[in-house]
Amino acid sequence: MFLLDFEEGHLCPFFYIYSLSNMLIKGTLPNKNTFMALSYLNPLRWNRRVLMMGIVAFGILWFSFVDTHSIATRVKLANEVNSLEANIVELDAQAVLLKKKLDAFNQNPNLLEKIARETYFMRKPGETVYRIIEKK
Repeated sequence: MFLLDFEEGHLCPFFYIYSLSNMLIKGTLPNKNTFMALSYLNPLRWNRRVLMMGIVAFGILWFSFVDTHSIATRVKLANEVNSLEANIVELDAQAVLLKKKLDAFNQNPNLLEKIARETYFMRKPGETVYRIIEKK
């Protein structure tokens, strides 16, 4: 439990937390040295470089995984956008084919009659329809 802060030669704040918890358990009062030890828990006394690296690391972790606009969310949304764009291209191609079929029906009324007879088995009044089933 005696961890050293090798840069400054002091015991690390974990030891002070441990010693304060022991004092509370034993019922002893903290002395002046204990309050001096508490000052090392103050983030303003820490090395600025370490403090800045901690803040930057926290920010990177926050924006990478936790935030609503995190990298994981952005990747998922980018994949969804790509699949939707591919779907748009496919639907545009289908729309072009349907427009060509519609133009063909408008130009040739016999084509509409042929499809109605073959696909939907429609007939004119007075006609008899015979179905021929081919064996395979």
